[in-house]
Amino acid sequence: MSIPSNSFFQNQPKYLPAIQAHGIYPEPIGTAGISRIDVRDIAEIAATALTSSGHDGKTYDIAGARTWNAPETAEVWSKVLGKPVRYAGDDLDAWEAQAKQFLPAWLAFDLRRMYEHFQRHGLRATEKTVAEVTKLLGHPPREFEAYVRELAS
Repeated sequence: MSIPSNSFFQNQPKYLPAIQAHGIYPEPIGTAGISRIDVRDIAEIAATALTSSGHDGKTYDIAGARTWNAPETAEVWSKVLGKPVRYAGDDLDAWEAQAKQFLPAWLAFDLRRMYEHFQRHGLRATEKTVAEVTKLLGHPPREFEAYVRELAS
C-alpha cells in the first residue's frame, strides 16, 4: 500500500490556534490543490487489505475524495466556525522565518521545499485513485468538512 498525493486531515489541529486566535489559515499550500484523506480511511483500507483475500502483492494509491487548495480550506474553516478565516498567503520567506521560531532550521527548510512543490504543482489524486479508494472502503472517503466540524466541536 502506498500513500502518494496526500495530506492528512489530522494535520489540521496544529493550525487551530492561528485559526481561532487570528482568523488566519497559515499552511502555505497555495492554489494548485492537494488531495487530503482522513487517516481513519487509511486504517480501514489497511484492515481490509490485511484481513481479506485478493490483496497479496498489490499496491494501492490512497487519496481522499477531492482536492483542496488553501483558500478553499480557509473557507471551510470560516463556514464551520461562523467567523471569517482567510488564507495567510504564499510567501514562503515569511513562513520559513516564522517556522524557524519553533522548528529546527533543517525541518523548516524541508517543509518549505515541500510547500514550494505544493504551490507549483499541487498533489492531486486521479479520478481512478479516488474510485479505487471508494471501492476498497465500500463507501466514499470521509469528507474534509465533516472532519473540520468534528475538530471544531
